[in-house]
Amino acid sequence: MKDAAPSKGDLNSGRLICIVGPSGAGKDSVIDYAKANLPSGIEVRFARRTITRPSQSGGENHEAVTEEEFKRLLSCGAFVLHWSANGLSYGIRRGLHEWLAADRTVVVSGSREHLPVLRAEFPRAEVVLITAPREVLQQRLTGRGRERPEAVGKRLERSQRLGDAVPGARTILNTGALETAGEALIALLAGNRAAQSSLAREEIKFPKMESKLTEEWRRYWVSTIRS
Repeated sequence: MKDAAPSKGDLNSGRLICIVGPSGAGKDSVIDYAKANLPSGIEVRFARRTITRPSQSGGENHEAVTEEEFKRLLSCGAFVLHWSANGLSYGIRRGLHEWLAADRTVVVSGSREHLPVLRAEFPRAEVVLITAPREVLQQRLTGRGRERPEAVGKRLERSQRLGDAVPGARTILNTGALETAGEALIALLAGNRAAQSSLAREEIKFPKMESKLTEEWRRYWVSTIRS
């Protein structure tokens, strides 16, 4: 006899935090910093993604599968969340359920475009937007050398189409020292929103990027951290 499927309320016993943001914003780097520097006593699970991208391509430590393997896993119900973006397929395996039912804090790296589906499945999910101005995104995408210029262009076009703001999200502007953005994420994971907001304000004043931030971005960021 099969166990009864957990209810949506059971799946939301823990705390689910979904990290989103445009390509080149440095999401993986900020998440990796948080993993390595979480204070003792703060227990967080970081969900590993399944992606149709070779493992040697750089970036996060994902589970690499082919398109055929991904389709097979999907047909078997292996994923609690899945989406497509930038020519790749992404999935989060169903182990996420057990972590949440055990009242854990769980971090997933998700998709802005897929957020309506995530919020329908996990109504209490918290969303964190890690972002940067377009010129910074372009510099980083070009510098990592993972894709051809036309592919970089498509990622930037997608980012522009999805827009800068994510309703209901807490925002981390990752333009300066990785430590600043990383500590902001750690403060959020620890539940210290005041500290996260303070660190975000420090990031705005970071001297290297001050001249590159447009007045539009300044207004957007200040309004975000005040919300």
